[in-house]
Amino acid sequence: MTGPAMLARAAALRKSKLEAASRSSGETLFLYGSQTGNAMEVAKSLNAEAATHGIASRVLALDEKPLHKIPGTTKAAVFVVSSTGDGDPPENCERFHNALKRRTHAADLLAGVQFTVLGLGDSNYTTYMGVPRVFTSRLPELGAKRFYKNCEADEVDGLEDVIDKWKEGLWDALKAAVSEGANPPSVAPLPNGTANPPPASKESKLVGVPPLQKSRIKLIWQGAETIRTHGKLSSATNGTVTSLENGNPTIEYSAAHPFSAEVTAAEYMTASWSDRRVIHLEVDIARTGASYKPGDSLGVLPENRPELVDGLLERLGADGGRVFSVAAVDDVGTGQGDGSADVAGGARLLGHVGWPCTLREALLRHCDVTAVARKGLLRVLAEYCADSAERTELLMLSSRGGRDAYKVQIQEVRPSLLEILKRFPSCKPDLAHLLDSLPPLVARMYSVTCNANDAPGRVQVAFSVVKEQTGDGRVFHGVCTSWLERRLGLDPKTQRQFVANPSARVSVPVFLKSGGDFRLPEGLTAPLLMIGPGTGVAPFRGFLQQRRERLQAGGEAGPAWLFFGCRKEDEDFLYEKDLRKFETDGTLTKLVTAFSRAGDAKVYVQHKLSEHAEKLASLIQHGKAHVFICGDGVNMARDVHAALVKVLVDGAQMAEGDATALLNNMVKEKRYVRDIWS
Repeated sequence: MTGPAMLARAAALRKSKLEAASRSSGETLFLYGSQTGNAMEVAKSLNAEAATHGIASRVLALDEKPLHKIPGTTKAAVFVVSSTGDGDPPENCERFHNALKRRTHAADLLAGVQFTVLGLGDSNYTTYMGVPRVFTSRLPELGAKRFYKNCEADEVDGLEDVIDKWKEGLWDALKAAVSEGANPPSVAPLPNGTANPPPASKESKLVGVPPLQKSRIKLIWQGAETIRTHGKLSSATNGTVTSLENGNPTIEYSAAHPFSAEVTAAEYMTASWSDRRVIHLEVDIARTGASYKPGDSLGVLPENRPELVDGLLERLGADGGRVFSVAAVDDVGTGQGDGSADVAGGARLLGHVGWPCTLREALLRHCDVTAVARKGLLRVLAEYCADSAERTELLMLSSRGGRDAYKVQIQEVRPSLLEILKRFPSCKPDLAHLLDSLPPLVARMYSVTCNANDAPGRVQVAFSVVKEQTGDGRVFHGVCTSWLERRLGLDPKTQRQFVANPSARVSVPVFLKSGGDFRLPEGLTAPLLMIGPGTGVAPFRGFLQQRRERLQAGGEAGPAWLFFGCRKEDEDFLYEKDLRKFETDGTLTKLVTAFSRAGDAKVYVQHKLSEHAEKLASLIQHGKAHVFICGDGVNMARDVHAALVKVLVDGAQMAEGDATALLNNMVKEKRYVRDIWS
């Protein structure tokens, strides 16, 4: 029987089994929305731990389980959800999140479903817990019943300790929720301890080894004709990007359906002698019929380094040219797979890989093999070590007791998957289990830096080529920005501008994403305060191009201030000519610059804000100014927010609490909007 025929037969068998199961009691699910991998790791760990408490369950990304498929198939659900940016849903739960917010659903859509929500967030962001709180409010509005207390875990306090405390009463409550006719009991904490302890005496001394996250899938190896049958094009062998979608105005492009955009221009904006590299990039989107506004973002789907992938395939002893499809392993009951990649409700496992495809393409374009290895992955790798000492070492790194070693050896050193496998040579992981344990290689988002009428049929972005020193002195290169630099053939000393070649066009897979509330106000009268150090200035170039266009149409305009910061004026003053021209022609009322390495004292944009406290406080308090911040969300956004509070305290003689309340109210009024990244 051929591969496709086996899949079809197995799918029918599985469908009948799942329908029978859902009629009896329904599934218990751990559903996650994760951008950086934290929520995914937590959900997979909870799913593995559930089995040690006698609870049969599955783990899925939220977009693998559509909202309308939950009624009738799900008895209890644990939602593990984070936000990305400044309150946006992660890529793998965007469709579910949008469906959940829709107000046209029946009030009893989720009647019979019991739930709890574990939200992951960072209180440095103004829209802290933005997405998790949509879940906590909307689920009961649609008839779902909470079976256990919701939890909000803040990265500022440390996620692990908060989640461990929340878990103490989860399992008793979940057992009651999935028992027919039972009501949730009063919360009784479970004793601390780890199920599935390693058998060896040396290993038994390890503290808090997590349960093994079992593989949800198995691989069905097929012939190359399978790709042709499914209409999927691939040119993974030469590292170029090819897409079926080369321009169709009727298609809505997304990370799952990108557009292959031809590069039309690119150049460095930083000095040749600088160790910092920032590139201005322009691509052609004319054939898509897509439109955008300043404030929107361009998503780029990157590739891992081909030599890294080839080395990984060699280390795994795998043929990268083999084509595979995915089948589900029945981890709820017998542990035997039945050949279907669909679980209850039509979820498609390993959907981010877009199988059928070659193993090399999966590792090149769809799996992140350079991300900081999660503890769940290390636990999986330990399972496949023939050498007991190597197994113990990996178990220790994955354990609660090995937290310090994990921080030093994994988080700070940032070894790639290949480097980890070379360190543990006896580890021979199962390919299906490995693919199911690796995080997706997600799109990188870059702020659009132009107004559509100033670049017809084109879109422009700016990005820093990421290069960071690791804990052991090596250099970590950002996946997407390094890939783009190589694709463009740029070198900061020998090739500073992209050279187009009609016989060898360079394209990259992209899609546009709305900036939401990160938009210029409709009129011209409201004062504007824009703060964008480094590449954070990118969207404000587009804002000012749009403002200039509106000014040319006539009308009274309020003041517009831009605060920009960089190292030195002659090193990395991005878009200097454009910004100075905006000030000269009146588009920009005042350009305030901060150079952090121009003298003995480091000067940042927050220092410059303080210098203009009285004027800025008046614009914010009395002029109803709109405040926009773009850039790093880890330190800069927090520091600038604190500086704005101080501006109001010093410039308007407000109490600190009142100043904070005013800024919080501006967030609600959408007059204080941030586009930040971590």
